[in-house]
Amino acid sequence: LSRHPKFKMEHFPSVVVLSGGGYGHVPVPLLMADEALVESQQRVQKYFTSFVGTLGHAPANLRAKMKAIVEKWGKLHAQPVLVEQRKDWRQVMASSAISLAPRGYGRTSYHIAE
Repeated sequence: LSRHPKFKMEHFPSVVVLSGGGYGHVPVPLLMADEALVESQQRVQKYFTSFVGTLGHAPANLRAKMKAIVEKWGKLHAQPVLVEQRKDWRQVMASSAISLAPRGYGRTSYHIAE
């Protein structure tokens, strides 16, 4: 309804919009695919913080700026950090004390649910 010029959401005050993209009344996780729950046996954190994903998929070069800030912080505090695109993102997230989940072009991120 919201894309049709004849109908506007204010004409339907009782409609609740659930959205995985960050728009609407009720946010729901943005999922790319089913993910099995994994019991992490690893408690030693290889990285203090990490982000494994595409650096170019965000407005205003946000993710590239995040990478520069995180890497500078890691050097300043002598902490291991990782910000890059890799296929083993599950293992990297499991071995990180903090996993970053920056937004993309939408308002949310797959990493929040992952």
